[in-house]
Amino acid sequence: MRSIRRIFAVTALQWQKNMHRTQFWIVIILVPLLAYRYMSPVMRFTRATGVNATPAGIAFYLSDYGLSMILCLGLLLLFSQAPFMDEQMTYVLLRCDNLQWYLGSILYCIMLSSFYITYWCLCLLLPIIGNLEWSMEWGKIWNSLCQTTAFYDYKMTVKMPYVLLSYSGAQALGISIALKLLYSAIIACIVFTWNIPWRIPFGSLSAILLMLEDYFAMNGHGYAFYWYSPSTMSRLSMLDNTDTFLQPCAREALLLLTAVFIILVLIGGAAITRTDVNKRTQL
Repeated sequence: MRSIRRIFAVTALQWQKNMHRTQFWIVIILVPLLAYRYMSPVMRFTRATGVNATPAGIAFYLSDYGLSMILCLGLLLLFSQAPFMDEQMTYVLLRCDNLQWYLGSILYCIMLSSFYITYWCLCLLLPIIGNLEWSMEWGKIWNSLCQTTAFYDYKMTVKMPYVLLSYSGAQALGISIALKLLYSAIIACIVFTWNIPWRIPFGSLSAILLMLEDYFAMNGHGYAFYWYSPSTMSRLSMLDNTDTFLQPCAREALLLLTAVFIILVLIGGAAITRTDVNKRTQL
């Protein structure tokens, strides 16, 4: 019981310190501005037609290549100071063992990445809040934008009729959010854990390479490469829902990303018990 309390105490302390980190507030300020830029065409279209949009359309943006890159850059900014060691955290580390500190910090990373994705979803809805219909169906707006010339007329940057035709609104939104949460947790875990043993931020560099895998997966490597690119599997538009092609389907992507995250946490936990964290982070 005491061990569990110590784990949550580390998590709470990380959150407390997070409120004083400049990177966190930069992200908090930039995300609504970027979300407004992406959603302003939808806002204009809803006002012009007098028809409300539904939240299901957020699935398009979570699957968009450009926004996926921006999402990952925001994560890298949030975790750029990992493993978040200072004099106070060094003292905390002396009061608990390495594994308790690690689990508390990983829990914080999961919570922060989940907050980040949720914040993005809310900010994407904010510009159309006055023209929003609370339904999990696609509705007229998204059907029109994806299957007519309205996409071009209103200079939309996102168009994914495959998602609209292959999934219901509720399915697309739920799966897209789950995929992004898992991918964000994987990025957070890699940055946090792999930044510890080296003088250079190896975890941050690895996360950048993982993010760029999406580019290589779509340019000349074929569907089979999707299995090796978590960034690509986090985009619903890249997944085949029929189980007839080489790329994974949504269910397989969810299972694989979950397994990757669990394996990373277990490997990190095993390694951290054999590491002098104070010595490593003070190099």
